[in-house]
Amino acid sequence: MNTQRELEIRAINIIYTKLYKNANPSTNYKRLVKNAIVKDGKRLIKSKAYTISKDKFNKIVDQELDWGNFSNLSKQIIKQTIIEGCCPKIEETCK
Repeated sequence: MNTQRELEIRAINIIYTKLYKNANPSTNYKRLVKNAIVKDGKRLIKSKAYTISKDKFNKIVDQELDWGNFSNLSKQIIKQTIIEGCCPKIEETCK
């Protein structure tokens, strides 16, 4: 049985995978992590070298968080964790 925290970590990894697949340029998140430089025990990913539209970002995050039994507070925390982590640069969509 998965704990709530394990489900949150799984959701975050799935979301990062989809964000980078849909980013410009598109890349494989697992490969990006695997090839990242390690400094002081932390993997350094040049996440801002990749961009994703705000609309696409929200669509991916919202879709993935809908499958979990997450409270609204958990959803907000997960989303903020993704943004503050190694998320591609989120760009406003010009129309």
